[in-house]
Amino acid sequence: MRDILVCLMTLGPLPYALAHPWVGMMVWVFVSLLNPHRYTWGFANGMPLAAAAAAAIFAGIVFTRDERRAPTSAPAIILILLSLWICVTQAFAIFPEPSIPMLSRVLKIYLLTVVAMCVIVTPKQIRSMVWVMTLSILVLSAKGGLFTLLSAGAYRVWGPPESFIEDNNSFALAALMVVPLTIFLAGEIRERHKWWSRVLIGCVPLSILSALGSHSRGALLAMLAMLAFLIAKSRKKFMLIVLVIAAAPAVIAFLPQEWFARMETIETYQQDASAQGRLNSWHMAFNLAKDRITGGGFALANRAVFEMYAPDPTIPLAAHSIYFQVLGEHGFIGLFLFLSLWFVTWRQAKWVARNASSMPELAWMANLASMIQVSLIAYLAGGAFLSMSYWDMPYYEVVVVVAMRRHIMERQAALAREPFAQQIGGTSSIGTTTPTSSQPAA
Repeated sequence: MRDILVCLMTLGPLPYALAHPWVGMMVWVFVSLLNPHRYTWGFANGMPLAAAAAAAIFAGIVFTRDERRAPTSAPAIILILLSLWICVTQAFAIFPEPSIPMLSRVLKIYLLTVVAMCVIVTPKQIRSMVWVMTLSILVLSAKGGLFTLLSAGAYRVWGPPESFIEDNNSFALAALMVVPLTIFLAGEIRERHKWWSRVLIGCVPLSILSALGSHSRGALLAMLAMLAFLIAKSRKKFMLIVLVIAAAPAVIAFLPQEWFARMETIETYQQDASAQGRLNSWHMAFNLAKDRITGGGFALANRAVFEMYAPDPTIPLAAHSIYFQVLGEHGFIGLFLFLSLWFVTWRQAKWVARNASSMPELAWMANLASMIQVSLIAYLAGGAFLSMSYWDMPYYEVVVVVAMRRHIMERQAALAREPFAQQIGGTSSIGTTTPTSSQPAA
């Protein structure tokens, strides 16, 4: 029964996607984030659902005239350059064959991200994408929060099997990233669907509990950074500060002693084997990048690589940092492109927040842009301790920012043309007749 339900949810919309590629993109986002087929045990478990969605998207682009835009934005260009550079680093990879599966996975994500920048155009499509990406993670993080409550935090929370966020640390970061987006969506439907808005707000503490229930030290640092920035962005700063202060004692009393023992290792990292292993991996990545302009390619958690570049070759671990992961795999050029993507996206989100706030009909975009910045803060802070450089979610947030900025610019251009159209044609952009010498005003 579960297999049939998953197939209906993912394959059912694809015929419609042949006429409207953006619908196929929603299915792609849903499958790539939630991985619903990994929660089945029958025929759906091994089905190529993401590939089916991608096929429908490309078929729709070729055979329909649905509205789309060329990928000319700065984030799109940077992402294309990063994709090309990754292909170069693969050609000079230390272990080319073991790198191929990861290369294929990353290029698929980047390609579909660029395609999403082309087909996500209208406000309806932007809103739909935010809903799909948020609910895909929120359903898991809320469930994880309930599990943490029922187990009194005694067990760790894990993500979808065989996904980027399967690990408890990675899933904790995912749970935190959807918190600001959930707050935005709750505000969007507050007037029309009050009870559903309350349900969404109720999922916020559950998501935070889910992150805490992962026993992830990186998630704790990401949560503190996210909450600080959320308060800074909020119009109700005092209320949020009071809420956090009031909730902190209850959370502290609820969490088990094992959680505090793990968090205390942040201060005593010199004696923590996991922390020392990460520092060793970071040294390896830096030394490798200094030696090879193209980096080492994928599949670097290898004893032979660590013997060449690591201070301690006996602990060959993954980078556990989005920054050192990219540095080791693709060198300083790859890291520069990677950081440029987030810098430019951040600047564009700031531009959206500033310009949309002066347009009443697009004020929601200003709120969304600010919440995406909060979400990215969680990613960039928590990602410093996690190997999540290629996880889909932050790239989808780039798509949303690009689409909003483009729509605002097009709207501004239309408003700028309106007075000129009135002068030469006597009509405004919305078709209302203006007084002329032959048609006096009443």
